[in-house]
Amino acid sequence: MNIASFVLGLVSFLGGSLLCGVPPILGIIFGAIGLSRKEDNRNLGIAGIILSALSVIGWVLIYFFFIAAMVAAGAANSH
Repeated sequence: MNIASFVLGLVSFLGGSLLCGVPPILGIIFGAIGLSRKEDNRNLGIAGIILSALSVIGWVLIYFFFIAAMVAAGAANSH
């Protein structure tokens, strides 16, 4: 599970929006399962969780700024 978490975290971090946010969510889930089972390659599970979380945070920020820009553009056009 830890290796799967790392691979999904890497794909989500480097791949951007290839699969609509599914890889980072699965990366976090697989990493948590791998860490709870105390499997080998614990460091890969931690890295997978970190990469997946950074990807989710990045996309949340992008969506926030996009929505803020759309609201600002709408407010500027209404006057």
